[in-house]
Amino acid sequence: MKLVYMSEFCGRICTYYEKIPRISPDFIYVDGHDGFDVNSDINGWTTSHMDMMPMSADLLWIEHVLTPGTIILFDGRAANARFLRSNLQRSWDYNYDSHFDQHIFRLNEKPLGKFNKNQLEFYSIGESIDT
Repeated sequence: MKLVYMSEFCGRICTYYEKIPRISPDFIYVDGHDGFDVNSDINGWTTSHMDMMPMSADLLWIEHVLTPGTIILFDGRAANARFLRSNLQRSWDYNYDSHFDQHIFRLNEKPLGKFNKNQLEFYSIGESIDT
């Protein structure tokens, strides 16, 4: 059974996992899914073809529940990282490391409260953030 399906995000084709963990991650590492894992199509269009690139939109779906300081690391997957970058709505810092071919996003917003502030200070990225 395949766990990824074709869908849309703001009228653009993409893929979603059928189930994602119910957690609030502070670090997300993206290195999958394989485009051939898709179990559906939209008007005959699917990423399950050797000429297509996987285009996961799950992070856009959960963006508003991620806490300030969250880091997303794309290992390769440039097209997917660009799709994410052009559709994120919150204040994300972005860096591309060409040596490792990695795209790195960090949610750069003021802390949500004292626990998030403590977390950011623990990571040494929240020292200059005012509450």
